[in-house]
Amino acid sequence: MPNNPFNPIAAKTRLRVNGTLASKKKVSISAYLDTCLVSALVKRDIRSEELTALENILSYFDRGEISLVCSSAVEEELMKIPANYRGPHLRQLQLFKSIPRTRPGGLTRLTPAGVPGTNFDRVLWERLRKLLPDVADAEHVFIAAQNRVTHLVTVDGRTLLKHKAAVLKMCGVSVVTPLGFTHAAVIAS
Repeated sequence: MPNNPFNPIAAKTRLRVNGTLASKKKVSISAYLDTCLVSALVKRDIRSEELTALENILSYFDRGEISLVCSSAVEEELMKIPANYRGPHLRQLQLFKSIPRTRPGGLTRLTPAGVPGTNFDRVLWERLRKLLPDVADAEHVFIAAQNRVTHLVTVDGRTLLKHKAAVLKMCGVSVVTPLGFTHAAVIAS
């Protein structure tokens, strides 16, 4: 695997969320769970093998074998769902209650002289916004990259999975389905 600053597999580091360790054990693979997984579970819009893989991912996390993180805005995103459909989504979200939430860091950087300078996070953000039509999708990838998460797990075939090669090249985050992540987790262990 090439030396990639976004790749915690190579660095063997632990994921940090808001300054605290997301896992008590040292793990070599991490994943960011996309909010669309909640909707896919509610709508039953997920293939049975993907559902089984997602359940396995949650089990690996519970045993401390992998690090997981999701957006701090997951509840915010679900609140955009019309009220008469929102309840099942919020109940399904309970599956993810033990997963640490994280948010994007700042997009401005001051130089030693106190003036704004080049911020590589801003450059990445702007590139992601050009690539991905949905702001929330760009934010999910951005948060994963900032937290050096190796994989973004999703069932969003319209945007994220469609652009997975470009995302990987741009920031080192591998966009995969739940089944794809479980295969990667087996290889990494």
